[in-house]
Amino acid sequence: MNTGMVRKIDELGRLVIPKEIRNSLHIKNGEDVSIFIKEDMIVLKKSEKMLSINDAIQKLIDSLKKITNDINNKYGKSTENIILFNELINTNQGTEIIYALRNTNQLANKINNEFEKNNLQMNKFYQQRLPGDTSKDYYYITRETNPSETIIINYDLDEYQDFINYANSVALALIDYLNTKKEKTYTVVKGDSLYSIAKKFNTTVNNLKNINNLSTNLLSIGQILKIK
Repeated sequence: MNTGMVRKIDELGRLVIPKEIRNSLHIKNGEDVSIFIKEDMIVLKKSEKMLSINDAIQKLIDSLKKITNDINNKYGKSTENIILFNELINTNQGTEIIYALRNTNQLANKINNEFEKNNLQMNKFYQQRLPGDTSKDYYYITRETNPSETIIINYDLDEYQDFINYANSVALALIDYLNTKKEKTYTVVKGDSLYSIAKKFNTTVNNLKNINNLSTNLLSIGQILKIK
């Protein structure tokens, strides 16, 4: 861009960059400017500040906190919520699934099974604890979305098509998991009978026996029955 401005270089070789240009490029007093040659031009460019490792980590933490707060503000905290947090990594060790300490491994296991069914590279699924307090989850987003069901998936990918295949597998596993959660169950307590349970849920004894594969009317305390 030709600004039409001309400046003289003083006896020490210094050049004043016009205030209008400094303002438009957001160059502040004391900031570094890179100087390099391109063909027959001397080019001045605002230097990009390199983040230290600590600054980069803090920036990532702040970003994760914002994502977590946005989720909680928009959807609230509920056992009905399922949160899938996706990350792309490149370790050549396979994709990993981390599920919260408060949750069972049922959803993580279903996702893992879909990956294996579709020949997608999978490392492991597990829970990770905070070193300073092992009663808490390691990841901020997992800790701070309690009691929602939170799953973190670290995809170890080389190509975009791989992500599509993984994403489809996750979707199928989630659908299967949600269908399973829709099933009502009842735990037998002292004094229960198939007749009293059927009456309680507005169904029939024969229906309860059919969906639970029962050949007799005998029940045991603690037995879990499917209710449809």
